[in-house]
Amino acid sequence: MRKQILFLILIFLITSCTNFNRGWKQKAEMPTPRYNAGIGVYDNEIYVIGGSIGSGSGSPATAVVEVYNPKTDQWVKQTEMPSVRTHPSVCVLNNKIYVIGGAPKEEVNPLPTVEVYDPITNTWTKKQDMPTARMNIASVPFDGMIYTFGGQIKNGISNVEVYNPETDLWTKKADMPTPRAHLVAFEVNSKIYAIGGATYSGTKNSVEEYNPKTDTWTKKADMITPRTSLSGCVIKNKIVTIGGSLKPGRELVSTVEVYNPKIDTWSTINELSQPRVALNAATIKNKIYAIGGSVNKWPFNPVGTVEEYKF
Repeated sequence: MRKQILFLILIFLITSCTNFNRGWKQKAEMPTPRYNAGIGVYDNEIYVIGGSIGSGSGSPATAVVEVYNPKTDQWVKQTEMPSVRTHPSVCVLNNKIYVIGGAPKEEVNPLPTVEVYDPITNTWTKKQDMPTARMNIASVPFDGMIYTFGGQIKNGISNVEVYNPETDLWTKKADMPTPRAHLVAFEVNSKIYAIGGATYSGTKNSVEEYNPKTDTWTKKADMITPRTSLSGCVIKNKIVTIGGSLKPGRELVSTVEVYNPKIDTWSTINELSQPRVALNAATIKNKIYAIGGSVNKWPFNPVGTVEEYKF
């Protein structure tokens, strides 16, 4: 009997430790609280760029660039963007960080602006504007090019435009089947997956797979929870979608869902410590970092919260 009790205690301790280690852990807060920023990873550090620092429509944006080092759990400020922007998309390609689109203030006048940051020299360079001024787009690097998906002019759109850094030129590609803004998109095994988002008609759980080589789209299994203003990342050839809201600006969620493109199925893992919207996420060494956003429904209020999850 004593052995059975000791065995049960051991199992309990192992389970408790496992659950603790697989939960979200608080890390050093971002110095500048913000939502609707852009995020990129270079040399095992996380760059958070731009975003909104006020509350409500027309609230001020920032050009600030802050870099997080997970190894030291510290933040460092870098050279600011030439332009003040919120709602930009960030894409890392060939050791450069591209910041694309956005708006000069919260939900005001979308921009076509493209600026590239060199993390080695800590300098910025202006590049060719996007053909379509947009905010709330998703951008993905693939085969030396940058693919941009959807976004917002007034409502969500289906545009796909591709940037060639070598020529500094843009090319139009086949539209997404589902127009939307506030979506996320990621590349896994040479296919790009556009996920979630919203238009005025409602929040989406749509997942559409884009083949850059054939310029064609394929419908895939819907996300479990329809969400907009969510974030996400790729880890171990799976896509993780994090937070967001069930309706634009309302009904915030802490939901975290995992998509396996290989078998076209979704599952859930530990939720964030609290619901968060308009946040950013990044992956380094099998750990996920959920950064910033708002814990309030619209009008949003920026937070500097950083949580780490061991996947």
